[in-house]
Amino acid sequence: MGRIAKRFVITTLCAPMVVGAGAALIFLVPRYHQPIVISHRTTFITRPLHADGTPNYLAAFNAIAGRGINPDENAGIPLIFILRPHEPVMVPFWRREVKALGLNTSVKRPPAIGSFMAYFRRRFPDPAGKGIPSGDKNATPRNPHNWMQYIWVNNDKASRISEEELRLADRQAWVPHDASVLAAYLDANADALGQARRATALAHFYVPLVPDRRRSAAMAFANIPWLARCNALSQMLLAQADLDLGRGRISACEGNLIAIHRLGRLLVHEPQLIVYLVGLSIDRTADKGDRLLLQDPLVHEKDAAQYLHQLSSLPPTGTIRAALDVGDRMTQLDICVSLYRDTFETSGRHSDADINGRFFDTFINWNPTLIQINKGYNLLGRFASVPVFSRRAANMKSAMQQILEKIKARRFGLFGQLPNNIEIQALGTDFREGVRLCYLAARETACTRLTRVGFALQAYQLHFGKYPPSLAGLRPRYLHRIPRNPLTGKPLVYRCTGDVCRLSATDPFARDRPRSKFGRGLIIRLSRRAQLKR
Repeated sequence: MGRIAKRFVITTLCAPMVVGAGAALIFLVPRYHQPIVISHRTTFITRPLHADGTPNYLAAFNAIAGRGINPDENAGIPLIFILRPHEPVMVPFWRREVKALGLNTSVKRPPAIGSFMAYFRRRFPDPAGKGIPSGDKNATPRNPHNWMQYIWVNNDKASRISEEELRLADRQAWVPHDASVLAAYLDANADALGQARRATALAHFYVPLVPDRRRSAAMAFANIPWLARCNALSQMLLAQADLDLGRGRISACEGNLIAIHRLGRLLVHEPQLIVYLVGLSIDRTADKGDRLLLQDPLVHEKDAAQYLHQLSSLPPTGTIRAALDVGDRMTQLDICVSLYRDTFETSGRHSDADINGRFFDTFINWNPTLIQINKGYNLLGRFASVPVFSRRAANMKSAMQQILEKIKARRFGLFGQLPNNIEIQALGTDFREGVRLCYLAARETACTRLTRVGFALQAYQLHFGKYPPSLAGLRPRYLHRIPRNPLTGKPLVYRCTGDVCRLSATDPFARDRPRSKFGRGLIIRLSRRAQLKR
């Protein structure tokens, strides 16, 4: 018998044995897999649990986020009605959120902010006076009486006008003549915006997470429809503030800007990463208005001093620790536990791809992975609590690499060493993103401190007719304590040349001095103005 014939016979005899062994291993999956140990080292929480014994992270997160919040002090209750969605697809999510808050139909509901598109259609009605009846197949796309064509043209026109007018209102003080449609829309929603300003003065913001019933990872795919509407509310308040500034209503402008700041500060105290980031973005929106107010020639010394007092009375920006240590950690663990639950679910039939996944995941011991994930977030939590960002930035990279190497070196039963590269890359990306978000939080804190010192300098200049020789001259009349740069821990850089002063915060981590809301780098430039008398 030739060599080729022998090889064919051996292959023919061995193939059924290999297939049989693989099939036996597939059917013995429940016998070999190792269950997840419920403990603080692996799952971070030990209760509540699902019916199958896995942690219920969504319920645990809602219990942590809503702990000790009185409904009378919860800004989420009035804002969820003020920011009611107008899209039919989002209304079911909104109703579930209202139900999760324990509200019923007898609750007094503040007026909702109207849709800009609906307002535009009312302002520019159908030129034909009526639309084409539904089911008319003879209407051509270019027929001026075609209702769908009219909606398409007007939607495009509304989007273009709203984009142009909002861009103008975002960059400068303006008057109704500059953006007539936006001005009329803001006047039509004046009552709802007033209710929103009063709501931001409350002490807390809490809206429970509502899971997406079609997904297994409840926290990762929980829908937060109110988040985008909070961002839109900040844009409307900024447009209103710049409109008040253009009309010379300095106090009304300051009230709108403070409301944006308060809304951002409410969100950054939520222990969820995406909510924290939106809070930072809203605070950044208010900083744009602060810059315009700071440079406006109509601002009096009393206006600057009053606004400085309101800025100093705001709650602190807050660290990102809770968002990383609680919200992001529980989201990642929930994804892992959901994968585990889906892998070892034995009820029903499985497709070939699912059986393949169960076969390879049979020998994975999930507990060491969960332990290393928890260690990584413990490290991120300690890193986020450091007041100066640069103090431990160098050591963070090596510590993360050690954790990733430990996960990569796991051994899985029969296969010896089987590193899951996708999992390692995803976890490494998540840790690096956590470090980057700590940097963004420190940078935003630096911007906030620059704004406060800028208003203190302007108030000093309007009172004495010149800027102080150093920042120490602002104490104690304007500032009780001169803040430091949270990026480096060093004092803010202050230089004056003639009538122009430059206040900046050094950012050693920025590459090529990227643009920010204060120009290139974290810089505020001030010029001397004559004192105004009232």
